[in-house]
Amino acid sequence: MGKEIYAIVFTKEFFDKTSKDSIYLNSGIFFNSKSHIFVAPYFGNNDYNKIILIERLKRFSAIDEKDIYFSAAHNAIESLILDAHLHIDHKNDPKEHLESVSLVNRFTVILHRDYKIEKSFSLRRRIKGFYRKLTDMTEFVYGKSAKQMIIEKVRFECEKAIKFSPKTLSEIAFDLGFKDEANFTNFVKKHSGKRPSDMRELIG
Repeated sequence: MGKEIYAIVFTKEFFDKTSKDSIYLNSGIFFNSKSHIFVAPYFGNNDYNKIILIERLKRFSAIDEKDIYFSAAHNAIESLILDAHLHIDHKNDPKEHLESVSLVNRFTVILHRDYKIEKSFSLRRRIKGFYRKLTDMTEFVYGKSAKQMIIEKVRFECEKAIKFSPKTLSEIAFDLGFKDEANFTNFVKKHSGKRPSDMRELIG
């Protein structure tokens, strides 16, 4: 498209230093009932944005003082989050409780790390006793149950592997933790509406 794109990536541990930071990270910007991705419209001069976010951080990173650079990076991220707050429809958004969003956040991290079929059961055992509460919270934040989120994640990984992996369907099934290719095929057909072999034929 002839456009520059900058990815600003940071860990929760890096940014979350105060209670105010926690509120920002667990807000409707990152966790909302409408979308997994929040895009804040940008208004202003792109050159100014590039200077403040990119060139400024490059200059701080050149200084041989890590704490100062971290402080500048934290400040830049906080500015972006505050700008994004301006574009949230606070009137129509549900009031998300910090405890609910925080628990769903931890569940989402575990899910994306341990999405394989054989691990989903240990995942549910790990949160045994809290599963009903967790499902209530995922329905509150995302509008779907914890089980639905597990199924959707596994389905997404299945479809991605079928479309882009050079491996055979049997190898993909094994990689994703299915007992065999038949079990894998049944799962994909049930939740995607197409057999894995049909998907590959469509791709060519």
